[in-house]
Amino acid sequence: MKSDILLSIVVPVFNTIKFIEPTLRSLQEILKEREDIEIIIQDAVSTDGTTEVIARYVEQESCFVHYVEKDGGQSDAINRGIRKARGQWVTWLCADDLLLPGFLQILKQLDSTEGGVVYGDCVMLLESGEIVPAFGTETHEPGALARKRLILQQPGTCIRRAHWEALQGVDVDLNWVMDYDLFLRLEGMGVAFLRLNEFVAVARIHSEAKTSSGSFRRVLEHWRMFGRAHGRNLQWVSWKPYALYGIEYIIKTLEAGNSCKGIVPSLHKAFWLLGRPQEQQAIQSRLQQQKEGIHLYIQSLQEGMRS
Repeated sequence: MKSDILLSIVVPVFNTIKFIEPTLRSLQEILKEREDIEIIIQDAVSTDGTTEVIARYVEQESCFVHYVEKDGGQSDAINRGIRKARGQWVTWLCADDLLLPGFLQILKQLDSTEGGVVYGDCVMLLESGEIVPAFGTETHEPGALARKRLILQQPGTCIRRAHWEALQGVDVDLNWVMDYDLFLRLEGMGVAFLRLNEFVAVARIHSEAKTSSGSFRRVLEHWRMFGRAHGRNLQWVSWKPYALYGIEYIIKTLEAGNSCKGIVPSLHKAFWLLGRPQEQQAIQSRLQQQKEGIHLYIQSLQEGMRS
């Protein structure tokens, strides 16, 4: 029997009081337009007031479900939430990220597509308040994720539940790259990826974010992930992703330290020269046209009111 819930969005949280309210407001805005969505909040027993903030929103929205229980980390929390989900499609939204009105276009596609993954474009919200596009986003073709780099951002990316269950969700042994690993496994299954030219989500970039870490363990996790993916699909073996994420590690390490920062711009150029962002100009042009509106929307979420 087909579920009446089109999409389940899991929000894993733990002590995110600084970021959680705009995230919840962005979900509320989507719920104003669609009633066939459920929001499952996996709260790992927060102690900083996050739990109480979430409880207020749960009282306002019947589509919000709040679970307060210990977990084994973010990946485990995501899997726990999706095991409770009823949606035909699933995704997760980190507690410091936001959905944009363009996400409604994703939902329209979920109603009709025969594909297994639907994704759009993201913008990055820097600590300075500036927004920049994730201009590495590209239209997927078979093997692109294994041969090159991450060409889609997780926020706003929806996965057909049957595929999620076939893969048993994200790998709980991964700390940094569980989303990329999941996309690689979906790619290896031959799942169709549908790209929409819409800005659908905001990833907040800040010093407390896990992806801001320059830890060598992160690059090792990348390399192990690529090794597994290439072992499963020998036709997609490539040295490029190993080199790219090695360069990224060096960049993050230098940015976190106090020496040799002068070479960071050159390393960024090397990264993108090797990665070749094919749609960069088109993405930047679209953001230029929509930037003011997106900025005002983000500001309204942060202020708790719509302009």
